[in-house]
Amino acid sequence: MVNDEVNNKAINIEIKVAQYSAKAILKAMKKIIEYAYEKSQQLADYIIE
Repeated sequence: MVNDEVNNKAINIEIKVAQYSAKAILKAMKKIIEYAYEKSQQLADYIIE
């Protein structure tokens, strides 16, 4: 019984960490795309630079 509760809490924590990580990655990607757009470059060229 206790093990199930601990497992469920651990899974919930892992899910929240994954959600926050995904949000941070999307935010970073949007910023990179914005910088590339400001420099009038294609995204691939901007990343290679």
